[in-house]
Amino acid sequence: MTIPALLTAVSLANLFLGFVVYARRSTGLLHFSFMVLTLAVAGWGIGIAAFLSPQVTTGLIHYINWYYAAALLIATGLYGFSDALQNPRKRHVRHSVAILGLPIAYVVMTFIQPDVVLSVDDQSRGVALKMVPYVIYGVIFTSIFAIACARLLRFAFGRSGRR
Repeated sequence: MTIPALLTAVSLANLFLGFVVYARRSTGLLHFSFMVLTLAVAGWGIGIAAFLSPQVTTGLIHYINWYYAAALLIATGLYGFSDALQNPRKRHVRHSVAILGLPIAYVVMTFIQPDVVLSVDDQSRGVALKMVPYVIYGVIFTSIFAIACARLLRFAFGRSGRR
C-alpha cells in the first residue's frame, strides 16, 4: 500500500469516526467539536495524500495550501474540543473571536491568494516557503495548539476539570 493510499484510508476512517460520534448525540457541543476535529484531521491527510500522489501533476499549490489550512483547523478544533470538554453545557466558545478569527483569516487568505505563503514548482514538486507569512502561520498554529494542549492537560490533571 502506498503512502497516499494509506493516508486516504486513515482520513476516511477519521471521517467515519467523526460522523459516528456526532450521530450518537448530535445535540452535544462536545460531540460536535470532536467531529470538527476529526474532519480537520481527515482534510489534512487527504491534502497530503493528494500532494504525494503521482497522478496529481498540476495545481500542487492548492493541495499544499489545503493541508496547511487543515493543520491550522486541527489546532483550532483541538481548542474547541478542549473548551467543550471543560464546559460541556455551554453553547458558546469563550474567546471565539480571537481563537477562530486568525485561522479563518489565514484559510481565506490562502485560498484567495494561494502563492502568498509558498510557491511550488509542479515539475520537481519543490516547495519554497515565503518566510514572513510562514512565520506568522507558525506562531498562530503553535499558539493555538499550545493553549489547547495546556487546557487538556489542566482538565486531565483535575485543576479545572470534572472528577
